[in-house]
Amino acid sequence: ISSPNCSADGFCHSQGAMYLSTKWHGARRGMDIATREAKIAEIFKQLTWLEANKVEGPFLCGEDMTLADLTWMPTCVFMEFLLPRVFGWADPFGTASPFPRLAAWYQGLL
Repeated sequence: ISSPNCSADGFCHSQGAMYLSTKWHGARRGMDIATREAKIAEIFKQLTWLEANKVEGPFLCGEDMTLADLTWMPTCVFMEFLLPRVFGWADPFGTASPFPRLAAWYQGLL
């Protein structure tokens, strides 16, 4: 799941699909509906992969907190807030999450 660190014209990061619409951000920064749908589907695919490949332990890479945890946490805050409200997802990190291992990791960081 790519973050908004690149601001090149025409670049569409997957995190931005949750909030960058052409209606509000214009054609330079916003994404059309088809692009947003594809990026949101990619988010689900990547969360599914991470759920299946998360190592045992309280953190993403095991027993110790790493940069992986620190870089994923802010993106997960976006996902927790926006995906259910804007795209109708179940809370990706709540009790009925389709990603129980990631939900436990996320709740452990709060």
